[in-house]
Amino acid sequence: MQRTPIRTDPPPAAAGHTGGVGVPDPLAAAIAENALWCDHVGRAIGARTAVDAHRWWSDTRMPPLHPDAVSLVPGVAAGDLLAGIDVGPGCSVKDSHADVDLAPAGFSVVLTGRWWHRPPGPVPASALTPAVVAVGDEVAGGVLAGDPAMRLVVARDDQGTVRARAVVHDAGAGAVVGVSNLTADAGLEAEAWRAVVGVASGRHLVGWERDADLAPMVAVGGLLLGPLRVWLRPDD
Repeated sequence: MQRTPIRTDPPPAAAGHTGGVGVPDPLAAAIAENALWCDHVGRAIGARTAVDAHRWWSDTRMPPLHPDAVSLVPGVAAGDLLAGIDVGPGCSVKDSHADVDLAPAGFSVVLTGRWWHRPPGPVPASALTPAVVAVGDEVAGGVLAGDPAMRLVVARDDQGTVRARAVVHDAGAGAVVGVSNLTADAGLEAEAWRAVVGVASGRHLVGWERDADLAPMVAVGGLLLGPLRVWLRPDD
C-alpha cells in the first residue's frame, strides 16, 4: 500500500461524504469520521499517521482507547491492516466491517459494536438543556483542547448541573457530523441523545456505539449500520 499523509478535508473514505443533503454511503461516512477523529488525536500527540484506500494507521503507538489502525473498507487482509504499526502488547485495531481475523497474529476481540447514522429530522425535546462549548481537558486526556474541528455538547438539568456530554466533530464536509464519547448519568442516556441530536438536527449524524449502548440512540431515530469490533494484543 502506498503511504500518504492523511487529509482533513475531505476525510478518508470520502466517497461516503457529500456537501449536499444526502449521504450516498452512510457506513463509509461513519467510518471516515471515526478515522478522522483518530487522526486528530494522533496528530495532537505527535504521532505519524497515514491513510490509503484501505485503512488509516499510525506507526507511533496511539493513546489508550484509541486504535493504532482502522480498516476503511471490507476485505482488508490481516497482514495489510497490521503493516507498519507497532503490533506489540497493547496494540489495538478497529475492524470496521468485523471481517478481519487477527487471532493468528495474537490479538483478541475486546469489544463489538455497530455503526449508526441519524438522518436530519425533528427530535423530541430533551429534559436536559444542551450547550456547545470548546473541547477541554475532559476528552482524550486533554490532547484535543483547542482543536477547532471538535466541539463539546454539554447537557444540564434545570439546576444547571452537567448530566451528559458528547463530542461532535465537523469535518467541514457540510452534511455530516461525527458524534463520539457520549457519557450520561445513569438513567439519562435517552435524554442525552435527544440533547445531542437537537443541536444538530439539520445534519447527518454518524458514529458507533457498543452493542449494549445502542438502544437510546436508536430511540431518537438512529439507524443501525454494519458491525465492528476492536482487537487488542494482550500483554505477553
